[in-house]
Amino acid sequence: MKRILLFITFSFFTITCSNLDGSEPSPRNTFLKFYQGPYSITATGLELTPDGYVVVGNMFVEDNIRDTTYTSAVVFKTNTTGNKTLGFKEIAGGTGKSIKAIRNGANVSGYVIVGDRIIVNPLEPLVANISISSLRGAVLDPNFEITRTFTITDETPVPAPPQINETIILEDFTGEAIDVAADGKVYILGTSKKAVTAQQVAPAEPFLIALNADGTLNWTKRYDLLGRTSQNSKSIHYSNGRITWAAAIADVAGDFINSWVSIPTIEENSVYPNYSVYGQNSQQYFVPKDICLASSPAFGFAVVGTYSETQDGSKGNIFFMTVRNDGTINASSLRYFDGVNSDLLTDRNVSITEDRGEAITSTQDGGFVLAGSAESQNNKDLVLIKVDAAGNVVWTRRFGGAGDEVPTAIRETPEGDLIICGTNTLGNFATVFLLKTNRNGELKD
Repeated sequence: MKRILLFITFSFFTITCSNLDGSEPSPRNTFLKFYQGPYSITATGLELTPDGYVVVGNMFVEDNIRDTTYTSAVVFKTNTTGNKTLGFKEIAGGTGKSIKAIRNGANVSGYVIVGDRIIVNPLEPLVANISISSLRGAVLDPNFEITRTFTITDETPVPAPPQINETIILEDFTGEAIDVAADGKVYILGTSKKAVTAQQVAPAEPFLIALNADGTLNWTKRYDLLGRTSQNSKSIHYSNGRITWAAAIADVAGDFINSWVSIPTIEENSVYPNYSVYGQNSQQYFVPKDICLASSPAFGFAVVGTYSETQDGSKGNIFFMTVRNDGTINASSLRYFDGVNSDLLTDRNVSITEDRGEAITSTQDGGFVLAGSAESQNNKDLVLIKVDAAGNVVWTRRFGGAGDEVPTAIRETPEGDLIICGTNTLGNFATVFLLKTNRNGELKD
């Protein structure tokens, strides 16, 4: 019998300080800061606090003794001017993909991070069990000390040789997005891959976990996509008893081709009451990457992602759409942008550069700012596109330099500025960047 277990512990992860703390952001006259360490670090999440910004990322550590490379989550905090106030701390044992603050009124009382842990055993006789993935997460106090951890893993016992039972395959789990309700309840979005022999092409299906404020399990729910496979957005939203996110759905697992947009919306501990889709009856590559609440929750959500007429995702363009408060896609809101000039496309299949929609934020004036990347001359540049509530372009900005600049998250600050977090990759070395602009997309001092 398969045993899928949730473990909540108080000493599962190790958290360490490393010499990353000695790496200050590059001095600049404008608010464009780079944070680097002895190893490559990619940004995966951003959270605003009253006194600054908290970033979670992944560090790729080269272990020369064991002749291997492993991944650890890292967390750091800056003040509002970009200077580190809590230097990089390593959370060993796997990745970190998303971070959310736990608030007690206006004060931040801690953070929740989620990601996954991958254990590789090249001697495993079953191909499906060579690499086993588990969801993992941690609750941190304001100083990034771990107070609680949790993991979702398949604990089905696998007999040792020579009694090996080749039918026992372990299910894979990953953690992707978090939201924290006002009462401290935590909602986690993840993906599972069923335990079948051809697991590499098995459907990836979403599941939700709800934890009480004290860390105990409230409920879990899994969603059968009837053989289809999904790719979840990096954000999930809880509001008034309803949970909403964005996902790409495809008929074919493995290589992600012929995909369409879906907006799952569920009530607490429920099956889908609404599952709005777009593009299901046509052939294309549609991958929503991020979803945000409108500045007024009554106006629902907005989504950004990548569209391509080719099913391998090449010659991609950035797309934008709005979603009603009940999770229904507003098809007339769809807009497409090419990264060369980021103007609105009248033909969505025109693509001069390779573009990706990565992140989105609402703005106090009722509009949205899209963050993406545009590739030209073998480099990826950061692209910002401001649209009004109807999707009309207000302004566009493009920032580029040596290497590739790919955004992970964008947020509007209480003052109306924009803070963008992402990864700069030069050669094979990656660093985290924070960039701040004013409300018009112009770099701040």
